[in-house]
Amino acid sequence: MKKNYKSIEDLIVDESFIAWYFKKDETQIINWNKWIAACEGNRDLANKAASFLNAILLEERLSNEAKMRSEENLMRNLKKK
Repeated sequence: MKKNYKSIEDLIVDESFIAWYFKKDETQIINWNKWIAACEGNRDLANKAASFLNAILLEERLSNEAKMRSEENLMRNLKKK
């Protein structure tokens, strides 16, 4: 974890931030929670980065669901023939 984060991109490319986001590493969770609590700017930046990741994951999940529906429709149509 570096200390000088300036942008959302800085956070989302940092493996320790990703570990915090997915709650995969207790040490990183503690470190990031301290960093976030240190000042309002840190909290705002972390919230924006987390929101960005949430949006990406939602888009991916919706895309996967659409693919599954398309496959199901295709299979149904093939069975009708």
